[in-house]
Amino acid sequence: MWRVALRLKPRAQHSAFACRHLSTWVTNEPGATPAAEATAVNNAKTIHRISPNHLRSQEDTRRVQLLIRTFKQYGHFVAHIDPLKKSEKSPELQKWNWGSRCGPTVSCVALSQCIDPTSVGFSEEDLDREFFIGDDLSIGPVATLRDIVTQLRALFCGHIATEYQHLRNRDAAMWIRESLVKYNVSKQLVSHA
Repeated sequence: MWRVALRLKPRAQHSAFACRHLSTWVTNEPGATPAAEATAVNNAKTIHRISPNHLRSQEDTRRVQLLIRTFKQYGHFVAHIDPLKKSEKSPELQKWNWGSRCGPTVSCVALSQCIDPTSVGFSEEDLDREFFIGDDLSIGPVATLRDIVTQLRALFCGHIATEYQHLRNRDAAMWIRESLVKYNVSKQLVSHA
């Protein structure tokens, strides 16, 4: 059994950006004593017990984070922001929309394949597996790949597109990200009511 203890440092000592980062300890050593493990658990403020199914490998976690980052960087290119579909009818608008942003060799099809889970090595069977994602999305620290992709498509490829990864002011970028997540959550709550 993997045990992950997360310790949050006091807000007064760090900036708002640094407070989002947690110190993580994973204990899975064969020689670890129960007393040492209990001390680590008692010293931590929040404990998440994660089974080996949640953390099959570090590679899977890295691939999920890569998928999230890819959606954040490129999702706005495939967003549905042309309800009248004028860019499909006019080659000049297509050139302006895609050519100036991505270059002549990258098309909308290539970008939509780039944000597909198969582009980072996941298969159809992986869609129902659970992964640890922390606080990147509003769906919780652990979610299935299907839920992660659904949330990412709603956030970054929907009818509202945001591009904030280029901002140098990290506080502004974090505010935009949090506002986007809050907007999407409130929109889901209204649509389910």
